[in-house]
Amino acid sequence: MPRDTVEELELTSFRSIEGRVLPEAKPVETDSVLRLLVMARAIIADERDWSPCGAVSEGPDGRVQRCTVMACDAAYKAMATHSEVMHAALHWLRAYLPPEPEAADIIAFNDDANTTHADVLALFDRAIARRSEIGA
Repeated sequence: MPRDTVEELELTSFRSIEGRVLPEAKPVETDSVLRLLVMARAIIADERDWSPCGAVSEGPDGRVQRCTVMACDAAYKAMATHSEVMHAALHWLRAYLPPEPEAADIIAFNDDANTTHADVLALFDRAIARRSEIGA
């Protein structure tokens, strides 16, 4: 799976969020973005459903495991919504990545050997909380 790029996200502008200059996704309905983030988090809330090293895999117990981006993709498909909602959700996750260099993008953060399941859930929690605050 290719890394996220500005072109892939069809981003239209840049802005600063908490001191980080980040691409800004096209405007979409806030409620849909929140629902996607909440659903994606729920998909990997159980650690057995989270893939720490790749997009989608099968766990030792036969469960489907998804990385952060693929959890968003599964939620996007379940919601049958516009791609802009998915792009905006990824934008919000990217905005709240830790500042460390190894967390330069969502995939690198998810796949980093030092990233835990709790770290990934905390990323979702930060994005959900902030999006809820400004979107309500």
